[in-house]
Amino acid sequence: MELRPPAAADQVLAELLDRLVALDYNFVTPTPATHQRYLQRNRRRARSLRDIFGWSLPFSPADIDADLLALLERGAFIEPQGHWLRPLIRVSSLGGALFVHSAFPTLERDAVFFGPDTYRFAAFIMRELPASDGHILDIGAGSGAGGISAVRAGKAARATLLDINARALWMAGHNARAANIAAETTMADLTALPDQTYDAVVMNPPYMVDGEHRQYRDGGEDRGLDLAVSWTLAATHLVKPGGQILVYCGSPVVEGEVLLAARLMGELGPEWRMEASEIDPDIFGEELDREEYRDVERIAALGIRIEGG
Repeated sequence: MELRPPAAADQVLAELLDRLVALDYNFVTPTPATHQRYLQRNRRRARSLRDIFGWSLPFSPADIDADLLALLERGAFIEPQGHWLRPLIRVSSLGGALFVHSAFPTLERDAVFFGPDTYRFAAFIMRELPASDGHILDIGAGSGAGGISAVRAGKAARATLLDINARALWMAGHNARAANIAAETTMADLTALPDQTYDAVVMNPPYMVDGEHRQYRDGGEDRGLDLAVSWTLAATHLVKPGGQILVYCGSPVVEGEVLLAARLMGELGPEWRMEASEIDPDIFGEELDREEYRDVERIAALGIRIEGG
């Protein structure tokens, strides 16, 4: 079931996030595989707000405060599931802020994803970007976690959150408002951007082979690397001289070669300096069971910093 058009649910979502902040709500979102294992081990209805907004468990109307239930009904953020109700959104915590995103499982093509990659992405930004009063661009922003976290940490004064997914930008706008930071959302692909440059460009591009072509997941051809490469090359035209491009992305490793790093080294011009490090040597190992990854020995999470121009 789709959410209501954003105009009908704006006020409700803003109030919901404010309520959860006031209640000190906190939830760290795991990988989909871990989430699924938890649900299989805990076949029950929700007993807490974390169960509802974190684990996406069904619940009875009697399990939740009547005012909060009415709020969810007004926003169309729940749907019937037999005798129970199912939440249509999740809310995760990162660095003291709350981020709304899609409920589990994230099967819709325009689902808004949040998980361990998001936490690693934000931590990478915190490590690599210096304090600044500049303007940061978050490409493929999704929930907005990268750009929002950067501004909250003083790595930029304002953020532009760019995506082609209207649902993602709607959620990202609310996440920025709840975090009380300066951010604008822009719906565009990288071929239709305004003539503007930024002090830093950050991205966490999709990098998997995905037959369902979900926007948050499908990285395109060459074992899911094409989007990461094209976004990175586009970013070289969007960053100011002396600025940084930060890419957090997964990469297949074949015969010891980290494919994304190798491709970027071959396609970036000599004026660019690139450093790549493995943040995690082994992620989404279950994907290696698929035919598309038959020659891949592992998938590594990379942090790539590019400067120059």
